[in-house]
Amino acid sequence: MKKQLIVLKRLILAPSQQLHQLFLFLYCVLVFWVSHQPNVPMPHLFPHFDKIIHAATYFVMACLAWACFSHYPKKTCYQTVFFCMLFGATDEWHQSFVIGRLADPYDWAADTLGATSAALFLTLLKKH
Repeated sequence: MKKQLIVLKRLILAPSQQLHQLFLFLYCVLVFWVSHQPNVPMPHLFPHFDKIIHAATYFVMACLAWACFSHYPKKTCYQTVFFCMLFGATDEWHQSFVIGRLADPYDWAADTLGATSAALFLTLLKKH
């Protein structure tokens, strides 16, 4: 009986889980594509404004990753931050091969800060 309930739960959750995974995948493809561009036009409202853009981008990515990992029972916050940190690190490494782009550890730190902020926010939201 318990096994049947688990199978039934998976069948019910599967469509929403796959949809969350699709959204995360498409967002990651978009981030990768933008990172592959040699020159990304961006307003420079103040020094280091690009770090705000990085943090906001990875805040959104963390929200999408949270939706994916929330289908699993434990450690959603850690999984979300780890995924975003790993993606951010590989994205910065990827940029080191793109003409006109640089791998900047401060960009990765901004990515991590944005992802961690989202994960903590969603964890607090879930508890209340």
